[in-house]
Amino acid sequence: MVWRFLLRKGPSSAPLIENSIAVISFENQTGDPAYDMFRKIIPNLLISKFENSGFFNYVAPLERMRDLLKQAGKKDMEFIDADSGFEACRRGGIKAVALGSLVKAGDTFMTDVKILDVDTKQLLKSASSKGEGQDSILKVQIDELTRKIAEGLGVAKPQIAASQKSITEMTTSSTEAYNYYLRGIEEDEKLYLESAIRFYE
Repeated sequence: MVWRFLLRKGPSSAPLIENSIAVISFENQTGDPAYDMFRKIIPNLLISKFENSGFFNYVAPLERMRDLLKQAGKKDMEFIDADSGFEACRRGGIKAVALGSLVKAGDTFMTDVKILDVDTKQLLKSASSKGEGQDSILKVQIDELTRKIAEGLGVAKPQIAASQKSITEMTTSSTEAYNYYLRGIEEDEKLYLESAIRFYE
């Protein structure tokens, strides 16, 4: 793919990477802290799906976002809020940012995603998906959200159809297993290797 770079104003801004996106921490609006794990799970799943879809020239890893925030003096941010996310994107030349929330009614979980232009904060696309039980986020919602976002951003239907590999084929169908996997990565990054291995196992 060809990357196009556009100059962006501001002393801390990098050249803009055309058709680039970042995904930051989601809000847990269920009222139950037991679901705080989805603040990390959903962004990581969307990043994996976006990376494998080919819809974007560049999908910023969360590690890159944290590095950009460290440059701004914001170290060790476990969750990246909206303001910090916009700041990191401007520093990294990232064009769009995805943020959202998770709500719950009974056993129904609903994920809401908004894609915003980093410079103007204009809404480019919003999408939502719901399903029964928390594992529906993995089994149904991530794939549905990605398709809706692609359609809303004008991705050609043949390209969408060609990227139908489900997120469960890339990762797992178990939310619990995926959460342990992410915790293993976090321990690995801190060089707590024995702890990381336990989570991976």
